[in-house]
Amino acid sequence: MCSSAGRGLGDNHSPTKIGKTDVAFQAKASDGDGNLRQLNFHIWATDGTSVANEFRDTNSDGAAGITVSWEKFTAGKTYYWLAQAIGWDGQWSGSGPLDSGGGGWCGFTVDHTQPTAPTIRSKDFPAPGPDGAEWSKNTLGPGKITVIAGGTNPADIREFQWSLNHPVYDQKAVLAAGQDTVTVNPDNAGPNLFYVRIVSKAGNFSNPFIYTFYVRPRPGLDGRGDVTGDQKADLLVVDGAGDLRVYPADVIGDVDAWMPRPR
Repeated sequence: MCSSAGRGLGDNHSPTKIGKTDVAFQAKASDGDGNLRQLNFHIWATDGTSVANEFRDTNSDGAAGITVSWEKFTAGKTYYWLAQAIGWDGQWSGSGPLDSGGGGWCGFTVDHTQPTAPTIRSKDFPAPGPDGAEWSKNTLGPGKITVIAGGTNPADIREFQWSLNHPVYDQKAVLAAGQDTVTVNPDNAGPNLFYVRIVSKAGNFSNPFIYTFYVRPRPGLDGRGDVTGDQKADLLVVDGAGDLRVYPADVIGDVDAWMPRPR
């Protein structure tokens, strides 16, 4: 038996925390005489309120599952769930896990608290400032960015997720004592975006923090179509106010960041 919301099973003595997400419940049974037909899933709150009591036909492996919307769970409440197998002859098995009925039901507590967004500190890649005068400490190449937990208790944080120039959040790290430093390696000069968000132990996400910084180009002449000094063609557009914007391209050609072009 298992529940799926980025979390494993808990029990009624130490229920796991589940955040603001739909929850998938899965179970698997076997029947020596090949008589297995369905599984029944029962989810209820500690006050006895039933959340779901549903039947699902098993597949060829004897497994089945249901998904329950997060809206059916109340933040701060603890819930239990169990599953029972039903044969074609109408006979029911005992409930799983094996010690259910002895107080060992699978348990979880719902936590809908959103963590606060992190903050950023970097000497290598300072924020450009209101006039755009601050650029990276060095020319195009790697540097360090420190992620700080902000208003969220570090004990409640599972990890932070980050990515460069695209909001894919495919990198992750664990905050130690409320902060951690990562190395980023921009491949385009000019404006870059550092996307970062906090993930709580319950699986809730903070709002993203998007940190803009300008990377100094390497010395030398710009190539064809390049105005930022990284030998990649850039995109120049005129915005609604008539101002010229520069969108530098990265290695996959996307242009997620921009900077004003001096007149």
